[in-house]
Amino acid sequence: MHGRVVFPIHNAQGELVAYAGRWPGEPPEGEGKYKLPPGFHKVLDVYNLHRATACAPEHGLVLVEGYFDVLRLWQYGICHAVALMGSTLSEVQEAQLVEAVGSQGRITLLFDGDPSGRACTQDALERLSRRVFVKAILLPDGMQPDHLHEEDIRAFCS
Repeated sequence: MHGRVVFPIHNAQGELVAYAGRWPGEPPEGEGKYKLPPGFHKVLDVYNLHRATACAPEHGLVLVEGYFDVLRLWQYGICHAVALMGSTLSEVQEAQLVEAVGSQGRITLLFDGDPSGRACTQDALERLSRRVFVKAILLPDGMQPDHLHEEDIRAFCS
């Protein structure tokens, strides 16, 4: 994890299950941007769900791709932000999200404005909207939630 920003990852019950390292900026040659411990499967957990669950019944959830996105939203008082830790929604994550908001709940999708973010938005919208209310925010090309201004974040996440 040397040289990386390290994020503790908890499961939905609040138990620490892993640490993830993210290289700030472009990683050195031969290094990946992310580093996860061997045996950890990110598709089994939703980042920050253990904290956001308290706000979920009232505010729903804001679903983003990454750790920095959650931090940015949290910085502006969006306590109900969670991340997939990537741009793929697994069946396990889907079930956890629906359970957190309840059958009458809502989820706002706020993925990156790139091809993988758009594909994830489409997939998550189709799957989650069968079970809960879903609002999808489509960001302009190249835009990421952690680069948004405070007023945009508040408008999207209200």
